[in-house]
Formats: sequence, C-alpha cells, structure tokens
Amino acid sequence: MCLSVLKYLKKNFVLEIVWLCISFILITPLQSFCHESQCSDVSERGYLNVLTINMLFSEIKDRYKRLNAIADFVEDEKQTGEPIDIILLQEVVGGPLSGTINSSLDLKRILAKRGILYNLYYVQANGIPGVFTVGNTILSRCKISFKKAKVLPFVLEKPFERLWVLFKRKVIMCRIDIPSFGEIDVYDVHLCSFCNSEARLMQIQVLLGFIDDLSGDTFPVILGGDFNLDINFDDEIPLYELITE
Repeated sequence: MCLSVLKYLKKNFVLEIVWLCISFILITPLQSFCHESQCSDVSERGYLNVLTINMLFSEIKDRYKRLNAIADFVEDEKQTGEPIDIILLQEVVGGPLSGTINSSLDLKRILAKRGILYNLYYVQANGIPGVFTVGNTILSRCKISFKKAKVLPFVLEKPFERLWVLFKRKVIMCRIDIPSFGEIDVYDVHLCSFCNSEARLMQIQVLLGFIDDLSGDTFPVILGGDFNLDINFDDEIPLYELITE
C-alpha cells in the first residue's frame, strides 16, 4: 500500500486528495447514474476527501471481498466524521469474463445498501463490449453537473517480455456542484504503464491541454488517478512536476 496526501488551496477552501494505491480490484463498463446532492456538509467542513484506487483489472478472483473491503473503509471514514466525497477508480472491469456487468456499479450498490449514496460516471477505455472491458470511474457524493472524457495519445507498451501492445488510455472529468461553494472540476486519469518517459510525456501534454480547455482559470481542479510515475528516476521528475505545478 502506498499512501500520500496532496492539499490544494483555493479561496480558503482546502481540497484533500488521499492517494490510496492498493491491489484492490473492481469490475465494470457502462455510463452514469445520478441522484440528489449528498454533500451539503462539505462547505461547512471546508475541504473535500478524495480517494483514488487502481483496482488492477487482472485481480478478479476475490472481487466482492475486495469491493466490501473498500466499502468498509468508506463506511469507517463516514463514521469518524470524514466521509469520502469523491472516489476515483482506474482499471474498472466488466463483462462476462470478469463476472459482473460493472464493478464500479457494484461498489455503488454496496455502499447504497449501507446508506452511503454516490453519483457515478464511468467510461470504457479498453476491451471488447459484452466480453471484457476496462475503464475509469468517478463516484461523487456531490451532484454532477457536467462530464466529459478524452482519449490520450496511443503509445506502445510492453507488458510482456517480447510483446508490444497499443493500449487505449483515457482521462475522464466531472464538474461537481458543492452547495454554498460552487463548482469544481474533478479529473481521473490512467497514464501508460509499460512505456518510456517520452511516451508518457505525450499523454501528460494532452491531459493538461484537456484540463486547460475545460477548466482554465474558471474552475478549481482536482487531478487524480494512476500516473505510473516513479520520481526515483531522474527522467520522471519533470513529468511529476508538470502534473503538480
């Protein structure tokens, strides 16, 4: 497990992003489901709690056990007075080969049974519809007023010793409405994994352009997901700085 915290200050409003990189899995493909805003407490609290998880598409054996472990964590945080307002998911799977229609929808339903309600936006990135798919999901306690997705540049990745593959990667965004505060843009991205720094830079440049086009200087931004960056390597540090500056 790797855990880190990023704080973003905007108009005396603190947005806390809690990174949680766990080998949890979930499964999914579909669109979005909405209900009334459930985050009227956020403005009074003064910050957002954001959880991001790469669920590892290959880890589907104990799917419901893993989903319930996530739900347990979310429920525990709610009971301590620190509800998770936004959940960013990567490598969300679905289709018969995964054993579910949509694992992020499964998580949404598990949480709903515990009285914890979220709006959901899912976008497929890879796979064959009706067989096996992988994508990104944003779950938000706050109302989603706008959503959009963008395909990142295709780059060659080498997940196996002698096999190069073109994986489709995407960034998705939701504009959420926080009562008594206003709108904030939330982005969930999964950058290439088995690629070099030059290829990842291409994707980051498109990602940042997408954010600039949609949010500009008008909306505060939360950017989370799986960047696949390792700042122990010198050539990765400039990429990290591009994202965090």
